[in-house]
Amino acid sequence: MMIVNHHIAALLFTRPKHASRQVRFATSTRRTSFSRSIRQCWLSCFFCLSLCVFSSATLAAKKVLFISPSHSDDPFFSQVDAMAQIAARSLGLQLHIIHSGGNRLLQLQLMKEHLQQHQPDYAIIQIYSGGGVAMMDLLKTYPIHVITLEQLFLPHERQQIGYPGEKYPYWLAEVYHDNVTASAKLSQRLLELCPRELHKGGVIGLNGAHGLEAEQRALGLQQALHQYQVPLRQIVHANWQQDTASIQTQRLRQRYPDSRIIWAASDWMALGALSQLPREEKYCVAGFDWIPAAVSKIKQQQLTVSVGGHFMMAAWALVMIYDHQHQSLPSHQRGGQATFALEVLDASNVAAMEPYLTPHHWHNVDFKKFSFHTNPTQGSYPFSLSAAMAIQQTHAERPQKTAQPKRNTSS
Repeated sequence: MMIVNHHIAALLFTRPKHASRQVRFATSTRRTSFSRSIRQCWLSCFFCLSLCVFSSATLAAKKVLFISPSHSDDPFFSQVDAMAQIAARSLGLQLHIIHSGGNRLLQLQLMKEHLQQHQPDYAIIQIYSGGGVAMMDLLKTYPIHVITLEQLFLPHERQQIGYPGEKYPYWLAEVYHDNVTASAKLSQRLLELCPRELHKGGVIGLNGAHGLEAEQRALGLQQALHQYQVPLRQIVHANWQQDTASIQTQRLRQRYPDSRIIWAASDWMALGALSQLPREEKYCVAGFDWIPAAVSKIKQQQLTVSVGGHFMMAAWALVMIYDHQHQSLPSHQRGGQATFALEVLDASNVAAMEPYLTPHHWHNVDFKKFSFHTNPTQGSYPFSLSAAMAIQQTHAERPQKTAQPKRNTSS
């Protein structure tokens, strides 16, 4: 049996004291490193999760309330509604429409009731003349960004309300056209297309309900008549109603049998006038709005001319909301100048423009290409129908990139 020296055994089997400290130090270092890695991992996960939540909140569909001033079956505003729905889908916005039935008191009440239960991010509203202060004061109590349609505030209302961004910080912009200019353009074209021999009989007019819009359109007519030296026989208020316009046309023809030129402040009233006119006699009739039935009458050469393009106005407001959502709404859009101009439609251009006058045409159109967010170098919004048509045609004519066939590299 081999006898081992106890000193040698002590050296072989006894761990030095400093070695134990080294093991403990190494273990502690590994634990510290592991803990640091865990913390970094959690921080990274938290950052990514926060970024995802922020991005989802940013990209979530914004809720937009559109308060239509009329009924759902209104021949003009039903087109406005349809175009707004198409644009909202294209722009990724969530749209809800309420119809106020042609009543400013009902409009205010419906807005109050809706805001008590729902709070949209944006509101689009065409405010009635005389109801501007009450509506804007109501909206001021909610953090809702507002775009108004048309400029129908009475002079004393404008003094109290001001312009977008002045007294109401959430009021973003106005989308509107100049009714006086549009009516003058319509009336000028009516007189140009109507035979000279009919001018001497003068013009009879069918206006809408009493209000700023009707006053502005009548003023445009009077400006054109003064320019062409054509007498105005009488303007009556048919309150935007076809049946009323039909009855009044019959009475006006009896009162002014030599008058063969009829001006109407809407296509709906122009159609009422046409229903009372004998086919065998020559009449010249004009209207506003480009409703489908009026477009058909232009094609049939019964309605002489119509002015329109504002069936797109709520859709254009949604484009501006899209820009505001992406911090691209230009500051120069805050009131002061007409956002878009109306255009005339007659037998000379109805064939070219008709495809663009129905909501069906716009279903596959990308409304983002009308925005400043997508086209930051455009000088102004392309909100006239002609400008929108030109942009669509340009995009359609651009050559599409075709995928190159892959080379066969196999042997």
